[in-house]
Amino acid sequence: MASRLEFIKWDQARYGLDIPAIDREHETLVGLMATVHALHEAQSDSAALGAALRDLVAYARRHFAAEEAFMARIGYTDLTGHALLHQQILERTGAFAAQFERSGVLPSEFFDFLSIWLNGHIGDLDAQYAAFAAEAVPVRTATR
Repeated sequence: MASRLEFIKWDQARYGLDIPAIDREHETLVGLMATVHALHEAQSDSAALGAALRDLVAYARRHFAAEEAFMARIGYTDLTGHALLHQQILERTGAFAAQFERSGVLPSEFFDFLSIWLNGHIGDLDAQYAAFAAEAVPVRTATR
């Protein structure tokens, strides 16, 4: 049976925003998601899986801050709404991480959540601010 998260690999054509700094961060996020999934599938010890999960949460927090700063620089009109979605992702991811720390179990719902984050948020919602950035005059790019 194929893993439901076989899609967790970076695909520039599918997820790329043509904003190099953010694309690199998204690629890193996808790699961290894949690491958590691979460790879970391999039934790795709790310490390794917990560390990978903490890395994912910490990197997501830094990435969201950078992404929101970029949206502010380009004057993105839905920055507030997008930032709220980021907060919700962090809260949900944090809840899964806390559950794992308590129980040593990472439920299958976590991986469903990662699928939504990857495909719905990165794949669709982030494309909206990228389109806005592409139309902005003058076109500004993320720096880092």
